Amino acid sequence: MKKEKTMTFLKFRLWHKSVLCLLAGLLLSVSSYAQQRTITGTVTDKSGEPIPSVTVMVKGTATGTITDFDGKYSLSGDIPADGVLTFSFIGMKTQDVNIGGRSTIDVTLQESVTGLDEVVVVGYGTQQKKDVTGSVAMVDADQMNSRPNTQMGALIEGKAAGVQVLSSSGKPSQGFSIRIRGTNSITAGSEPLYVVDGVPTTDTRSINPADIQSISILKDASSAAIYGAQGANGVVLITTYKGTSDRPTVKLDVYNGFSQVWRTLPVLNGEQYRDLMTEMGKNTDWSLYNHNTDWQKEIFQNGRSQNYQLSVSGKSNKTSYYMSGGWVEQVGVCVVHR
Repeated sequence: MKKEKTMTFLKFRLWHKSVLCLLAGLLLSVSSYAQQRTITGTVTDKSGEPIPSVTVMVKGTATGTITDFDGKYSLSGDIPADGVLTFSFIGMKTQDVNIGGRSTIDVTLQESVTGLDEVVVVGYGTQQKKDVTGSVAMVDADQMNSRPNTQMGALIEGKAAGVQVLSSSGKPSQGFSIRIRGTNSITAGSEPLYVVDGVPTTDTRSINPADIQSISILKDASSAAIYGAQGANGVVLITTYKGTSDRPTVKLDVYNGFSQVWRTLPVLNGEQYRDLMTEMGKNTDWSLYNHNTDWQKEIFQNGRSQNYQLSVSGKSNKTSYYMSGGWVEQVGVCVVHR
């Protein structure tokens, strides 16, 4: 009987030791997975310049921080040794880095390709649109496509604050004039400087409106200072389409429209005119006012317009090309008798 009790006691001690070993192993495993640690490092761009205000987060958690003015960061907390740090910054590609038990992690972020709707052309370079709001007015391709591109001035009219578009007629080949913040001179000209794909010009009639991708209008002195005295009245930067696809791209735009006189003048007919002249005490020959002709209906008609634009574009390793041609016809609402 005493021998059986001794065996039972030994079995209990062995089982108790096994449980303690198992608990100790679990505690060691948890301790190695997440523990209080500090990770430091520096975030730079490809040129080695530090990047401030970069967001550094432990992926899947709420633990994070941002870099200081020198691009340095310090991250403390329950950070798993096999976790992942996520580095993100506007204009840079988001990068994930495995911790791998390290306490110092330096990262170099790469620039991301931004679309034309996020940047504006200023002088010889580009800037973020949010940094130049108020000094640069931009009309992009989406805004231009919402209107028929038969006349360049009509594409940007009413699209840019503080910019007035003047055109002497509505002809398709008619150029346009821009006044930025009104007329600035009495004796000298108030025309801004026009720059088409980096080349200054004064002739806006030679540009096909269908070839324009975007228009940036530099309105203040700081953004136009790079052009010197020529940009005293502002600068209009016109960017045209270029070949972007490795395969040839054929684009056909067709537009047809109608126009008519919105409001005509109310006039008297022959009988009403005769009565008016009689009331005014004038001798009127009644035989001259027996017919009624509405000359407004005779002069005005329904106008129509047709616009066909065809372009072929593409690029290769060494060059890019863009060829376009168009045919435009506009018939006005006024009948011209010859």
